[in-house]
Amino acid sequence: MSSINPRKLDLSTSVIQINLGKRFTAASTLHKELKTNQTCLIQEPVVRKGVVGNVPKSHKQFVPFTQDKPRVAALLPKDLGKKTMVLAGLSSGDSITLRSNINKDLSIILTSIYMDITKDIPSDLITRIASYAEREKLPLIA
Repeated sequence: MSSINPRKLDLSTSVIQINLGKRFTAASTLHKELKTNQTCLIQEPVVRKGVVGNVPKSHKQFVPFTQDKPRVAALLPKDLGKKTMVLAGLSSGDSITLRSNINKDLSIILTSIYMDITKDIPSDLITRIASYAEREKLPLIA
């Protein structure tokens, strides 16, 4: 396992997670309060035509590709968003998994999963995401 010099990393983002309950008021408040350097993993976002509404200009949105309305999304600071891709094989309407290149020495996996209380925990998906992160030797934030 290789060691990483923390002084060479620019990890100036924090990660927050929120369930918006598909409420416009909650989404509007979040988007006003979202700090420039914050990454936000969202369950039950307000999505219209595949787009999260009112995303601040400082952020890039990620929504899984699905025919149904997605129940997850992620908002990343634009700088990080430019270096991020959706891992389609690990994403669905109820989950989005992203690979972000923090810098040349470090990439991370971000995942947001909506867990429906009427369904079983998606343990197969969680196992596949963890296996991918382990295989690629990448940190996982879920």
